[in-house]
Amino acid sequence: MERAVFYPYPNRPGSYDESFFAGLDYEPGLSEAERVPVLDFESNLYNVSLDEFVYPTAFQYQTERANDGEPLDRLETIWQKNIKVSAIGIPFFMTEEGRKCLAEQLGVSAPRTIPEIERMFRNYDYSNVDSKSMDLLENQSVEYEEVRAVKSFIANGCTGEGVPDPKIMPVFRNPEVLLEKIRGYRAYKQYLSAAKQDVAASQDMTEAEREAKLLVVDLYKGRVNRFLSDMYVDAYKFLYFSRNGVMHNPLLFRLERELPAFYASANPEFIARFLQRIDRYQQGVDKDELGDYTWFSSEAKALVQQVPTANEEGALERGEYRDIDVAFLREHEATPETIGAYAREVLSGYGILSEETEWDSDRETAASDGKWQVVVNGKFKNLSVNSKQKIVKVPEKPLPLGKAITLISHELTHALQHENKERVSDLAILQKIGLGKPSEQHESGALWQEREAKRVVLGEEDSLVHGVGYQRMLAAKMAGKPYGALVYEYYDQLRIDRPELTMQGAAQIAVNRARRLYRGGGKEYAIDNDFITNSQPMSYLEQELIYKSLGEEKRTLLFIGGVPLASMVELVRVGLIDVSRMVIPEKRPWEILAPAVHRAILQVQKSQ
Repeated sequence: MERAVFYPYPNRPGSYDESFFAGLDYEPGLSEAERVPVLDFESNLYNVSLDEFVYPTAFQYQTERANDGEPLDRLETIWQKNIKVSAIGIPFFMTEEGRKCLAEQLGVSAPRTIPEIERMFRNYDYSNVDSKSMDLLENQSVEYEEVRAVKSFIANGCTGEGVPDPKIMPVFRNPEVLLEKIRGYRAYKQYLSAAKQDVAASQDMTEAEREAKLLVVDLYKGRVNRFLSDMYVDAYKFLYFSRNGVMHNPLLFRLERELPAFYASANPEFIARFLQRIDRYQQGVDKDELGDYTWFSSEAKALVQQVPTANEEGALERGEYRDIDVAFLREHEATPETIGAYAREVLSGYGILSEETEWDSDRETAASDGKWQVVVNGKFKNLSVNSKQKIVKVPEKPLPLGKAITLISHELTHALQHENKERVSDLAILQKIGLGKPSEQHESGALWQEREAKRVVLGEEDSLVHGVGYQRMLAAKMAGKPYGALVYEYYDQLRIDRPELTMQGAAQIAVNRARRLYRGGGKEYAIDNDFITNSQPMSYLEQELIYKSLGEEKRTLLFIGGVPLASMVELVRVGLIDVSRMVIPEKRPWEILAPAVHRAILQVQKSQ
């Protein structure tokens, strides 16, 4: 694999041109006779079962660990271990409602001060607490924090001044799994390195086979490194929030020994700088005019400067929605139950709807039939999907009917992307895990389908440059501005992009979105400085770049998930991915739902 321009950091996404995808049109580099041993190698690498005679270094490492009482876990086994983390808004438990909720769910009386409440959550034994209780505590306490911020934002004239920082504490309910996963990934990474040595030294394969096997190992190592970087972020958050507790002291000591760069007494600037490096590794970099690393690529900068064209309502062909009044679709609200039913109808149309109805938020896998479920729950803030559990998350709040259809079209594209990841290749890692977490690529495909849905359902050409609000927030954060200033930046952009929103509605969205910049330890370590510890929100702008860089012919690649475009080109080139095997749905979500929408209109007419 070629190194990125900014190695060891990757390039920021979205800077592709047509030549980048030329590799998709090449003849596969592997013959069928060469392809079979490469797939066998990858399957055995995935299952930690490489032949001892062909891969002696890897087998020796595996044997030595087993003799030491620490057998190697399969990558999937490590990945599936679920770190149970609940976000808890602390000030809620200073209220009577919060105290009552705490007594009912955990059976304890709330202390009288914020530090005491934090200490109580930090030292509580959660081994016998079910996920439903924790979900309820999380939902109510985080909502209280967001409502508190919205009220303050509006009361201060929507300037951002005086908005309290969100006091939301991550509660690790099984923190020992942090150490298990870190150790598991690091050991598996050593196994990969040993296997790479064996491949490089072997004389019993063609050069094409060797190149393909080395490519597989490098892609695996990149995936494991990304998993490890996620663990670093979680470990720092755990260290920070447990530093004044006593319950987890032995675990804290073991974590600090396992990860020498970690120590609870490190100053915030040191930790923020370290987390910024992790973010650069995960999300990529570009360089600014001074030659310094930046999260704001030149391509993204040019896109932000584009002026959107005005929408022309009613000028587009609306197909099966042509006889439906757009005003009705914008004003009539769909209940959460209706939205859930619509999502199930689309999944059923694709043949991937699970028959199971039970769901637990702590579950580590999909339903037993491997298909998708739809869950309506107050824990969820937005319509979204979880591909690990294979669920569509529907919040308990109504939406305008037209918006519900366009959002379903967006989110269920992610379900299709996940399914196609398994179809386009026989690689074992793609059947479960995937080779990357390219959120901007996933979102680009979903944005494409959402735009198509808007054209048909609402007769609206979406020409907005999405994600500018996040870019403005990141720029403010880089200038060292506080949380309230970030809320203002997003709010101000919303008033430009979506003038139909009320002040209250725009403020609610802005408060929620601003919190995204503080994921990954950003709030705890970097709230008062200019370090960017989470630039992932830029993916909402970078997805536009990917969408624009792909012509109509190549855009169907966005129906494949779990494989970054750069990796996809490499795997197609050697013959380990066949994009022709992906399923492009004959009917898109809005087409499947058209009869249901017509039935809803008839029901409304009958009731009037």
